[in-house]
Amino acid sequence: MARWATTVTIGGVDFTGCRAEIIDGEPFFSEYVGSVDYGNDKTVHAQVVNRGTKGVAFGIQFVSSEQGDIEDLVDAVRAAQGSNATFNTTITDGIFEVNVNSIPDYNQSKGWLTLGKHSEGWYENMLIRVISK
Repeated sequence: MARWATTVTIGGVDFTGCRAEIIDGEPFFSEYVGSVDYGNDKTVHAQVVNRGTKGVAFGIQFVSSEQGDIEDLVDAVRAAQGSNATFNTTITDGIFEVNVNSIPDYNQSKGWLTLGKHSEGWYENMLIRVISK
């Protein structure tokens, strides 16, 4: 994304007044991937495939977030997991928007939610990792 997000909503929880950016979100900017191959006669062969936006692992890095919002997020994710459902993740910076159904990314060594320093009801450097589904 080009700059700080203007809107972040995860699992129905609106993170307002928080500075956040998307991490590893480049696959959302184009649904197409391609490869180029050269023939023996130096003819260029290109193949383009629409891979969509499913199965993209990405993160949302917050500079800071309120403790209450994090507690609401954890409750929403647990409720979705308990019913074997996904939760919506939306982040926009006014130019680009990612709006997908997600599941937590448990492939991360520290888990899908990493919290930084806690001070007076706020967490700093929070990272949420999810996979679009």
